[in-house]
Amino acid sequence: MKTRGFLIIVCFVFLLASCGPKPEKTIIGKWERIGDSKTIEFFKDGTVSIVKGEMCAGGDYKFISAKRIRLELGGVWALIGPIIYNVSIVQDKLILTTADGESSEYQKVK
Repeated sequence: MKTRGFLIIVCFVFLLASCGPKPEKTIIGKWERIGDSKTIEFFKDGTVSIVKGEMCAGGDYKFISAKRIRLELGGVWALIGPIIYNVSIVQDKLILTTADGESSEYQKVK
């Protein structure tokens, strides 16, 4: 009987965890790279703006899976082609990681 109650609680916890906010919604807004002045802003319409000092880049973004995002930037940045990141959002921290394991951490700007 105790085992059944424990299993029900465990299932309930997993159910609640799976109902958390999706990255597609929580990524919306402006983020500042920790230890740097670079900002990246994701808009509801699927566009993105990146600013570092005098350099600016704009383009589109799309989630290609629950935890992967593709950025396609315009202008001279289009020459590098699409950029794909693994995405992790925990509270007000965004972590973008490239396929080769290089990651950048951002703090949500309020």
